[in-house]
Amino acid sequence: MIVLPGKAPPFASGMANGGIHSVAYQFLDRQTGGRLLVAPDVSAVNEELREALESSDAILFDGTFWSSDELRQVKAKARTADQMGHLTIKDFSLDLLKKLPARRKIYIHINNTNPVLAKHSRERAAVERAGITIGHDGLEFEL
Repeated sequence: MIVLPGKAPPFASGMANGGIHSVAYQFLDRQTGGRLLVAPDVSAVNEELREALESSDAILFDGTFWSSDELRQVKAKARTADQMGHLTIKDFSLDLLKKLPARRKIYIHINNTNPVLAKHSRERAAVERAGITIGHDGLEFEL
């Protein structure tokens, strides 16, 4: 378990969890030696997460928002991605993931406002050009 920085959202602020809001997990397939990293809620990349990103063969990573203000385009008073504790694809994770050696890189935990969900959007094209997959129901791969 990799404890990630960040604070709980308002609806969960009173929950007792030892001060831990978000975690990532790196799994080892003992048969193949492959490593899978699952990081669905990332507000910042600390050293432990960076090491796991570098050593993983497959990465499932937080793709909640393309841009910081995309939710405000739908709801004027909505908080930004930064305020909600999510790194955006456009401003951070796209560049981070495309430089990593992992064979499979997949965005998960995608908000319904994220334009990468539209198959013919320029945002999805940018993600696919970087060699990253948009997660979807039924997606399978081997480690």
